[in-house]
Amino acid sequence: MLDYVIALILLLLSSIGVVLLRTYFAIPLMELKRQASKGDKLGSILFRAAAFDSDLKILLWFWVGICSAVEFVLLTRVAPEAIGIVVIILVILVTFAWLPAKGLTSIGVRLVILCNPVLVFVLNWAHPIIGRISAPFHARLKGLDHTSLYESSDLIELLENQATQSDNRVPLEDLEIAKNALMFSGRKLSDFIVPRKKVKTIRADDSVSPVLVDELHASGHQHFPVLDDTKNIVGILSMRKINRLSSIKKGGLVRQYMDDSVAYVHEDDSPNEVIETFFKTREQLFIVVNSSEEYLGIVLLDDVLLGLLGARIGSDFTQFDDLKAVAAKNHNASINQEDETDSLETITEIDETVVE
Repeated sequence: MLDYVIALILLLLSSIGVVLLRTYFAIPLMELKRQASKGDKLGSILFRAAAFDSDLKILLWFWVGICSAVEFVLLTRVAPEAIGIVVIILVILVTFAWLPAKGLTSIGVRLVILCNPVLVFVLNWAHPIIGRISAPFHARLKGLDHTSLYESSDLIELLENQATQSDNRVPLEDLEIAKNALMFSGRKLSDFIVPRKKVKTIRADDSVSPVLVDELHASGHQHFPVLDDTKNIVGILSMRKINRLSSIKKGGLVRQYMDDSVAYVHEDDSPNEVIETFFKTREQLFIVVNSSEEYLGIVLLDDVLLGLLGARIGSDFTQFDDLKAVAAKNHNASINQEDETDSLETITEIDETVVE
C-alpha cells in the first residue's frame, strides 16, 4: 500500500516537472527578456529561471527522469514491468497532449509561481556543475540549429505568417516593406520602363507658358526629358522647379529652367543598379538605352522605389518648403501619438486586470 502511495506522489511530481517545462518555454526567451525589461510581473518571474535555458531544461528533465525511474521501480514491486512502463509513458504523453503547444495555462502559471524561488536557488547553486555537463551537448546542438529557411520564398511565407499572428507587434507596413524588398531582386528593369512612345518630352526652345505647364501637370510625372532641334536629349526639366519659378517669373524658355545633366542606364541593368546610379548621380530620371545607344524610354526613381517599398510611405503632405506648415504637421502628429499612447496605456491596464 505504501508503494502505491509513494508511486502516486512521484507520478504527480513527474507530471509537475513536465508542466513546468512546457510553461517556462511556452514563450520564446527573447520575448520573456523583453517583457521582464518592461516590468511585466509574470514575464519577470518566468525569465528568472528561463534565463538559465539549457540548465533549466536539464534540471527539469532530470527531475522528471528520477521521479519516473523511482516510480517505475515501486510499481514493478506490485505489478508487472510492462504496466510500469505503460503508466509512465501514458502520463508523459497525456501531460504533453493536455497542455497547449503554445501559450500559458493557469495551472502552469500557478506552479511556476510556487516553484520558481526553489528552482532559481537550485540553478544558481548548481549552475557550474550543470554547465559543465551540458556544455558538450549544447555545443553540438547549437551547430545543428537550422532556420528551416532555404529560399527567399520561405522568408516571404514567414513574413506573411507573422502578419496574421495574433500576438504580432511588428507594424504591417514594415512587414510589407520587408516582403517587397525580398521580391524586388527578382524584378527586371523592364517592369519600370516608361516606353519612348509614352514619354512626355519637351523642346529646349519651348516657351514656359500656362498651356505647357498644364500639359506637364496632366502627365502625372515630375521630370521630363528635354530635346534639342535634332531630337537629342540635352537635359531634364523638373516640375518642382517650374512650380517654384513660374509664380515669380512667367515666360522664358525651357532651357532656362532645365538641368543639363543627363544620366543613362542600360536596358539590361537591374532595378538595384538604378538605385545605385541614383546615389552616384543624384538624378531622379534616367534615360534607358540599348547596346546600340538607341533611346528606348525612361525610368523614374519614384517608380523604382515604389516597387521596392510596395506602397508610398507617409501622408499626402507636399508643403515641405513652408516652415509654418511643416511645424504644424509635426505638432499635429505629436498630439495624435499622445492620444494613441493614452489609449494603449488604458488597454494595457485592462489586460493586466484580466491577468490578475
